[in-house]
Amino acid sequence: MTALGRSSGRRPKGKSSIERTPLRHRCTPEDIAETIVYLGFAAPMITGQSIVIDGGLTL
Repeated sequence: MTALGRSSGRRPKGKSSIERTPLRHRCTPEDIAETIVYLGFAAPMITGQSIVIDGGLTL
């Protein structure tokens, strides 16, 4: 096993992904499901788009 494959048990330095995300919320399956339901029923004119569900991390 390589050094990258081994866990050191220590947290990496810097902010966690949740701390870097403006909404401070980890994405759940429900978040994905709500987006799918919205796109399927409430937004019939949206086609051919990439929808990013990341809590604002890529702003």
